[in-house]
Amino acid sequence: MAIISSVNIDGGPFDSTSIVGTVNGIPKGDKAMNAAALADMFGSIMTDGVCPGDGNSFKVTPGDGLSVTVAPGKAWARGRMCSMTSPLTCDLAAGHSYKVFLRLNTGEGVWSVLVYEDDAGYLPVRSSYICDLILAEATVPSGAVAVTSQMIVDRRGNGEVCGYAGARTVG
Repeated sequence: MAIISSVNIDGGPFDSTSIVGTVNGIPKGDKAMNAAALADMFGSIMTDGVCPGDGNSFKVTPGDGLSVTVAPGKAWARGRMCSMTSPLTCDLAAGHSYKVFLRLNTGEGVWSVLVYEDDAGYLPVRSSYICDLILAEATVPSGAVAVTSQMIVDRRGNGEVCGYAGARTVG
């Protein structure tokens, strides 16, 4: 059998066979891939969401007084991964509702944990540069002196606003 046609297509990652330039003093090979190409590759096999792990990844729990604690964790969105290795404390105020969420901002190249005062009903942003994953909602009644677990609604398992990351499947 003879090959009658051959066309190279995009793929990788592959080891480079030659250096074609430098970027900030770092060699760039002939088969180098940029972040967008890698994110596209990973995004084709991973769904967006919090990595389930032991069930505590990015879990929001009561902190001291009028605060909540966001547990360490890992998450994926649009083929990009984040990892937070230490718990984060976020202060709230009585008489308000909040959403605690992860935000991927591909325009700025950063992941953030944000707390949004939600008295008006915030929806997750899903634009070409922003992807929000809502971790939890908290409603702190007027006069409260501490956040309790009954005031927090875990949204990590809700695929419409967060979900759990995993392998993409057909269907």
